[in-house]
Amino acid sequence: MILFLSVYCLYVMYRSMEAMHMLQQNLYNENNRYLKWVAKNISKAFCLLDFVPILFFAFIPILKEKPVTDIALIASMFIYLVGIVFEYKRNRANQNKLPLKGTSRIKRLFITILLIYGIAIYFMLQYHDELSLFLLLNLLVILLGCIYYVVFIASIIDTPLNKLEYLYYYRKAKKKLDSYAKLEVIGITGSYGKTSSKNILNDILSSKYIVRSTPKNYNTPYGLMMTINNYLDKFDEILIAEMGAYTVGRIKNLCDFVHPKYGILTVIGEAHLESFGSRENIQKTKFELIESLPSDGLAILNMDDEYQVNYKLQNNVKVKWISIENEKADVYATNVKCGSFGMSFDCHYGNEKVTLKTKLLGSHNVYNILASVALAQELGINIDDIKNAVASLRATEHRLE
Repeated sequence: MILFLSVYCLYVMYRSMEAMHMLQQNLYNENNRYLKWVAKNISKAFCLLDFVPILFFAFIPILKEKPVTDIALIASMFIYLVGIVFEYKRNRANQNKLPLKGTSRIKRLFITILLIYGIAIYFMLQYHDELSLFLLLNLLVILLGCIYYVVFIASIIDTPLNKLEYLYYYRKAKKKLDSYAKLEVIGITGSYGKTSSKNILNDILSSKYIVRSTPKNYNTPYGLMMTINNYLDKFDEILIAEMGAYTVGRIKNLCDFVHPKYGILTVIGEAHLESFGSRENIQKTKFELIESLPSDGLAILNMDDEYQVNYKLQNNVKVKWISIENEKADVYATNVKCGSFGMSFDCHYGNEKVTLKTKLLGSHNVYNILASVALAQELGINIDDIKNAVASLRATEHRLE
């Protein structure tokens, strides 16, 4: 029995880690993303192998002999060992994918899951008659087979603690941010290109200012809180906050948190259309950043994106438009060339023109550079420093490397 339970618990650990990974990837079921994933991936969430031991345990109350129980346990143990090997190989095959992050929330979930299974095992060890043992063993099998829903239940149990943790770190970050009165905050959002745009802007502004930006693709409330609490320094002059969202109102919440003065909107596409419901909702949500800017702030918009051009702004923030080829824009590019060296293009601003060269590739990076140039000029960076910074730009990790 002890050997069976040891193998069972090890298999539970593998399966629960897999389920928690998907829960984390789906933002802990925000907007029912996790449950929708489970519904669409039944074959992954419910492994038929996990339910096979029920067939073995069926003989326990029928034959009512100890050897039968031992054989059923050994056979079930063998099934779970096969499952462990399968899970191990699958984890090795997926090792290049974004791994499960061992956050405090995940650790609490794991403890909660252990308690759920621990209670079931405890009751099983209290009964020795065949019928009770049969029922409890089947309960263990069903709990394992439904591990994705067990993880979901554990996340519901953890909700009060998670809210308290969120409130603690939110207040801590808010207090720290409010103490930096001279810090200028720049928000970047869009359906695509946020991280690349952020990195380009960071490198260009760093030629004059001490800049702090959200690392990697930390664009959620937790990502911003982590950046402020763990990385923001009293000497930082500019904070660049990447802002992502899956539902209407989320960008507004981020803006109410960090209060950006400047904003860049990359492009409005159809990313996360399922959770938003419509492209109009995506448009409205992305513009929450621009409409949160103060009247003395600045918004950088893309004139080549019809969803930005056709939107009616609800505030009077100053706007600078960028474009490729459209001379009506405040900052635009012409003569774009691509070669083994990267790209070059003529950047027009006001009545001036400068040729910029970069190692980066793709028209999207031309837009990202134009947006950064427009904002860098607003912040007083001279064109020679901008030109040198653009020439030394490096590709964002995993983007056209």
